[in-house]
Amino acid sequence: MTDINQNAFDFEDEDFEVIRQAVLETERGRWFLAEYAVRNRKSETTSLLAAIAKLEKAIGSELQHETNSTIGNQISQKIVRRVKYFDQSNTFFGRK
Repeated sequence: MTDINQNAFDFEDEDFEVIRQAVLETERGRWFLAEYAVRNRKSETTSLLAAIAKLEKAIGSELQHETNSTIGNQISQKIVRRVKYFDQSNTFFGRK
């Protein structure tokens, strides 16, 4: 039996683009890709927010002992900028 994950590595970017274009030719295909992008983005966002929460928890206890929270604010601002960039970046499907 063939490992499905191994076969996925055999495709080139051009192969995926050809398949994507074929799926986009139908209304149902366009709906599917849009729905897939939404679900995938939700999953990625959930994972990213969980990772951010872990970071906040890890650095939060250290920052409580600091008298100057400037470093914490800078880190928080960088995290917020990264999340905004991630959210605004185009996905493979070009949908938001």
